[in-house]
Amino acid sequence: MRVSALLSSSRHGVWYFRFPIPVTLHPQHRRSDVKVSLRTRDPGEALRLARWFGQIAGAVTERGALIGMRYDEIRAALRKHFERLLADHKAQIAERGRLGVLDRQALANGGAFAHQALQDGTGAPGLAWDDAEVDRLASHLGLSLKPQSADFATLRAEAQRAYREYCQAVLDYDRSLDSFDLTGTADRPHPATTRADMHAPAPVKTLKEVADGYIKDSELGERWTTKTKAAALVLGVSHAGFSPPKV
Repeated sequence: MRVSALLSSSRHGVWYFRFPIPVTLHPQHRRSDVKVSLRTRDPGEALRLARWFGQIAGAVTERGALIGMRYDEIRAALRKHFERLLADHKAQIAERGRLGVLDRQALANGGAFAHQALQDGTGAPGLAWDDAEVDRLASHLGLSLKPQSADFATLRAEAQRAYREYCQAVLDYDRSLDSFDLTGTADRPHPATTRADMHAPAPVKTLKEVADGYIKDSELGERWTTKTKAAALVLGVSHAGFSPPKV
């Protein structure tokens, strides 16, 4: 990068040094930069200071690149990636139905190849676990890793582990559909209840029917006096659409 590209001037004519931070070295893995005032308005002085700051910044970033990524960061990126793939596969099964024979065999072979590659410490046969494929995976995950580096080798191995578990998870989910869970009853209708019964409206009683029933129950219990029963009869008749007789 040209030194002049690292310089910028404020509206007051003061020169600033700006150096971009690599995405892999940023704590939140995003593009950012460091901006420092050179406290001079002289272009020559600013250029000289920028060369000095540029050498320091280059040495710091190179050292950070050699240190590399944290192991848990690589695993977290892979976990998120394969969790998303698993969710997509479950959604396809929900929409289109169970896995076919060839699909199950392909997943079983893929998981077995990845497992064998981990045991042998080599690329899995039948799968493109070569440098180009791992580099494409790293780019997809937003990781900037140099081929032949320790982090690159870590990504390859952990990707094989994650792929092996992904294949097994899809197969396990498909296998779980071999049976039904009939132990729960809270969300199921009674066997004698038909679909029509479930959606049929509840019967509606008129006020007269309610009053007549209440009167009958009270008569059986002998709780009413003659005067009270007469008043209740009048109330029931009047709400049935008739006028009560004049007393």
